[in-house]
Amino acid sequence: MGRNFDSHRSRGGGGSQFSQTLSLGVVAALAAAAVYYAKLQYERSLRDDEERRAEEKNRKLGKLPPKTPRGAGGAGKEKTPQTSNVSVASSKKSEARAKARSDSPTKRSPEELSLHAKIEEIDKRGKALFKAKKYLEAAVAFTEALDLIEQAGDSSLSNSLIRQVVTLTNNRSAMYEKGQMPDLALVDCDAILELELGHIKARTRRLRILESQQKWHEA
Repeated sequence: MGRNFDSHRSRGGGGSQFSQTLSLGVVAALAAAAVYYAKLQYERSLRDDEERRAEEKNRKLGKLPPKTPRGAGGAGKEKTPQTSNVSVASSKKSEARAKARSDSPTKRSPEELSLHAKIEEIDKRGKALFKAKKYLEAAVAFTEALDLIEQAGDSSLSNSLIRQVVTLTNNRSAMYEKGQMPDLALVDCDAILELELGHIKARTRRLRILESQQKWHEA
């Protein structure tokens, strides 16, 4: 009986030790999982911080647009500038169409059509002389075309003829500059800017010539 009791107690003790070992294993696994999860959270936090710093750096360098502040109720980006841009673009297109209609060949008189044909022919001759590097002869050709427009009279000048005057004068100014006649080139630049103040080529040429003549104040 004693042996049987001891044997039973021994078996009971073994079961208790097994339960304790199992419990310790579960606790250890849970602890390891908690440590792993905490490590993942820490690494994710580090990545988020790095991305946030990189984003702020790019914004400071101008590589990304600045953040748009949200209004009340979590409103997103404002749409007013987009609407404004569309309106401006639409307005410009309407103006361009109206201007094109006003200069339509169907509304030109026979005299104006004939004048345009003569100007185009002379303009081609001037450009051919320019390609042949006969700059002063090209300038004479452009002058001939301008004289034809002048003979037509200021009262008959349409928008298309005014643009022709600007183009021909600009071409002649370029020929004068290449032909080493800078003063005449400057006169033409001034004439162009009186008709079209924002003419880029005329302004650039005028600045270039004045700088070459060391006329810093006028430049």
